[in-house]
Amino acid sequence: MQASQSAVIENNKPAPVVEISTQVPLSPTITTAIDMATAISTAQADAGIATLSSTKADLVDLNGKTAYEILFDFGKVYVDANTGIVLGNSIVVTPEIAGSVAANYLQLNRYNKVSQVTYKGENVYKVSFLQGVNVYVNMKGVVISWEYIPSSYVNPSTAPESNPNPGSDSRENDD
Repeated sequence: MQASQSAVIENNKPAPVVEISTQVPLSPTITTAIDMATAISTAQADAGIATLSSTKADLVDLNGKTAYEILFDFGKVYVDANTGIVLGNSIVVTPEIAGSVAANYLQLNRYNKVSQVTYKGENVYKVSFLQGVNVYVNMKGVVISWEYIPSSYVNPSTAPESNPNPGSDSRENDD
């Protein structure tokens, strides 16, 4: 599996995209500057809504760097075993999960449409609701923004009745 987006690291700078398929298992007896618990904690902070699959992490060689490989339900996070920096993140939620995250965020039962868009330079899901709200969910399943577009929704119960005589307007003019 390859990293499909950059991971957030120090000072909110994106981590370089790495070929995650190039990891090679290493001996667990290798001495590292970062312990497993710290690596797992770092990975959890970078994993968005993904759930940790194991309380253990494997040491791997990732493009020449010793890294912890931490498994989550939606992918893997790689943390440099000597610096603690996230080297790669393959976690990507599905459009359906992004829709559910957005619906939960707005406390609604359903969403209308999910599309993949670029928002402020980041590849994200745009979840649209019939109420005129768009919610932007990043590939890790975290809501990053929302917008309300009032003209895009008309509540049928409060909409004015249609005019049965199309050429004439029975409403009074305020002019």
